Amino acid sequence: MKPVDDVEILLLQQAQQETLFDRCIVQTLAEGQDTFGASTKSYADGEEIPCGFKPAGGNELWTKIMTSSSIDATLRLASGTVIAVTNRIKMTQCLGFPNAVGMIYEVTQEPQQGRTGIQVQLQKVTV
Repeated sequence: MKPVDDVEILLLQQAQQETLFDRCIVQTLAEGQDTFGASTKSYADGEEIPCGFKPAGGNELWTKIMTSSSIDATLRLASGTVIAVTNRIKMTQCLGFPNAVGMIYEVTQEPQQGRTGIQVQLQKVTV
């Protein structure tokens, strides 16, 4: 079996990007302090980007240290997208339909970078 060359990787990345039918905003964490010195957290919106959203129905994910967390969705992103475990995802469109309901998710673990894209496990945020 011959190894995959750079041209084939580029074609696979393009095919991956063509199947990102949803849109989302990656929110970045900003930590600060209020007037009393207590820590505060807020999230700033980035640009809207294409993504692939797949609800997971609350599956459990076991980590290396044998703790579990609920996974509510999986998100696919294009290669090169900057995302970290401290980010949140705000879904703006699902299959081309605007999302009027606040669908905001936390990134539950380090994003998984593959050769053709990024996969992120998400947990719904309840406000």
